[in-house]
Amino acid sequence: MTSPSTTGTNVSVAATVLFNNTPVTINSQDIANLKNSGLVFSLTNPVPMGSFSNLFDWMNDNLHTGLSGADVNADIEELPSAFSDILSGFFNANVTLTTLNINTNTSTYAVGATITPQSPIHILGDLLELQQIGLLVSSASSSSP
Repeated sequence: MTSPSTTGTNVSVAATVLFNNTPVTINSQDIANLKNSGLVFSLTNPVPMGSFSNLFDWMNDNLHTGLSGADVNADIEELPSAFSDILSGFFNANVTLTTLNINTNTSTYAVGATITPQSPIHILGDLLELQQIGLLVSSASSSSP
């Protein structure tokens, strides 16, 4: 016995917003059955976020934290070079948001980014050369008893 074929309508929403003067497009999955399936939003393309130094500057300019990227860089430069070279490499690295998924029905999310130093970071002399770091933070769905 075969099941009858069904037809339906899928409705998705895409929105482009400006984040730090960069257009960011977010897409939803089908919202036609919103009550039962909840909303699911996903980032469409990677978004360059700047560096951690840029983040400190933004927080100082907008939230008046009193601590700029230059302040933190100056503090980093006062450390012994074995530490300052590595910390400076991370602090001035380019951060790109690569994944952003939010599912309201399952209460799950995923946020991912790449961190790319402006030049490779050397660890233990020339033994290790760090070129890029990937980071993904996500929730796992859980069921209620």
